[in-house]
Amino acid sequence: MARRAKGGATVSIAAMGIGAILGGVLIGGGPGQGRAERRDEMRRSDLWALEAQLDCLARKRGSLDARIETTAACPDQPQLTDRETGEPYRIEQIDDENLRLCASFEIARGEGEIIRAGENFDAEGCRVMNLPGSSYRPEG
Repeated sequence: MARRAKGGATVSIAAMGIGAILGGVLIGGGPGQGRAERRDEMRRSDLWALEAQLDCLARKRGSLDARIETTAACPDQPQLTDRETGEPYRIEQIDDENLRLCASFEIARGEGEIIRAGENFDAEGCRVMNLPGSSYRPEG
C-alpha cells in the first residue's frame, strides 16, 4: 500500500512539473517566440539605421527623399533588405517632410510585442519618419 501511495505521489508531482513547463511555454511563447522577437528587433534596428542615413542625406541634399546612397558626408551603408527573408524594406515618400519606413514583422502588435516609447510602428509594420524642412533646408 505504501508503494502504491509513493507511485501516485510521483505521478502527481511529474504531472505538475509537466503542467508547469507547458504553462511556461504557453505564457512565454517558447523558443520560437524568442527567435521571432530577436528577428523583429533586428528589423527595427535596420529601419532605425535607414532613418539615420536618410536624415543625413536630407541634410546634405537639402531635400528629403527615399533615395538611399552612400556618400562621403553620409558613409553608412544600412541594410536595405530583411536578412531573414531577403524582402526589401519599403521606403515610401509621403510628402516633403515625411517618409514611411516599413518592414514585415513576424509578431503583430497586440500579440505580446513590447512597443517602446518613440517607436510608433503601426499594425502594418510601418513608421513615419518626420524631418521638418527647417532642419535640412538652408534659410534664405
